[in-house]
Amino acid sequence: YEKYKYYVDGKKEYGAFDLLIYTDSYTPFCFNLDKSKYEATVVPGKSNGNFLRPTGTTINIPASVSTRGENYTVTRLGNAAFINNTTVTTINVPNSVRVFDGYFPYKWYTGSDGYTSSMYSSYGDPDKPRDGFQFYGCTNLTTVKLPSALECVPTSCFRKTKVKNVILPYGVQIIADGAFGESAVETLLVPSSVKRFSGYELQRATKLKTLVLNVPYDKLGAADGNGSYEYSTYTIFDTSMPSNMDVYIPASEAVW
Repeated sequence: YEKYKYYVDGKKEYGAFDLLIYTDSYTPFCFNLDKSKYEATVVPGKSNGNFLRPTGTTINIPASVSTRGENYTVTRLGNAAFINNTTVTTINVPNSVRVFDGYFPYKWYTGSDGYTSSMYSSYGDPDKPRDGFQFYGCTNLTTVKLPSALECVPTSCFRKTKVKNVILPYGVQIIADGAFGESAVETLLVPSSVKRFSGYELQRATKLKTLVLNVPYDKLGAADGNGSYEYSTYTIFDTSMPSNMDVYIPASEAVW
């Protein structure tokens, strides 16, 4: 089913979408389409004020979608793509997906689409509500199959989920503050491709038991408001972190 884009003051309204498909008899997906690149983004579509949610306990995101004889590769999960879906327990993200949309206040970050600004880099719209938040509030979600080419994990992506074990694929460059905050994560492996790790990514992740940082010492630290960094590990042991977890940090250059 084709839908029109809706605009408010020149901006697309939250919940608008370009394409609605059903992958089976009960699983609706909403997409925005980039017709210049033939790429599709999974978005939280709305109809009459209500979210159009995939139903069932397992969600298998398609790697491509077709409409009007044109094929689109699914490359992104939009902001709040599956927010507050309390039914789902497993989400399988295809390897075609590279980007989870979000707002990343780090001026050195450049993604595969080449976007970089002088201070803020964003795969999403910073004026849009709930930037990041892909799985936020999925209170029964225990398993997420992440794509092998994933580049970023945005704010509150896993917040308030029950996912316990996360191995981030090599190639992830940034984990935004609060990405795993208030989640049930117990084990987290961070690859050496990550450009900065401060500990704020895990705010109030009180169930964390094992943190493996394949990250060199000079990539550990926090950013100030101007995008400058302190080369220090002190923020990793912030008071909002559990005191009884095991942290593994390489003494020399990391090897993944």
